[in-house]
Amino acid sequence: MDVNLKVLDLSHHNCGPSGDPDNEIDFAALYAYGVRGIIHKATQGIGNVDHKYDERREQATAAGMLWGAYHFATGDDVDAQVKHFIETAKPDSNTLMALDHEPNGGNQLDLLGAQAFLESLSQQIGRKAVIYSGNLIKEQTSADDHLNDFFAQYRLWLCQYGPTARLPDPWDNYWLWQFAGDGTGSRDFNPPGLYRGNKTDMNTFAGSDAELAAGWA
Repeated sequence: MDVNLKVLDLSHHNCGPSGDPDNEIDFAALYAYGVRGIIHKATQGIGNVDHKYDERREQATAAGMLWGAYHFATGDDVDAQVKHFIETAKPDSNTLMALDHEPNGGNQLDLLGAQAFLESLSQQIGRKAVIYSGNLIKEQTSADDHLNDFFAQYRLWLCQYGPTARLPDPWDNYWLWQFAGDGTGSRDFNPPGLYRGNKTDMNTFAGSDAELAAGWA
């Protein structure tokens, strides 16, 4: 695969080069390296907030980065999760908003829950959100394909660590591909300004900087 590393997804677990949790990430160094977008964890479930979200939003956008937020979904009430996400992420018209739909020890959304989350979030922000998923959405849509047309309306941020993208049934292509994470699949990429940058979640985008920006939020 040809990798065009343009986007990193981060949470409070990531920190600056020293490894100290309070060491700031050098977003200017990341920008110089070629990274153009950051998607940061904002929330999880109905109560968890990533305490680094607000300060890093300011730092990343000051460095010229595109900014996005993701919500790690649980099996809790969907409306409460969407409300929590929007209130915490405080999206403006340039903020990408993403549903992180992945396994969580059995406490994850089912297919109807994922549908309800995307519908509610997209209606409230006035534009379609992005769905991040890998094996979970593949398994769910393979077992139940009646919502395939619904999910195909939403951009797929594919999670898969391997040389070839294997798409879930609803999609003909991905928008972003998280090809590396937790030290798997980094392909010798080592973004600067981060502690152990080669273990960062990395995403490839098949397009130019201008195309990424034009379709971001």
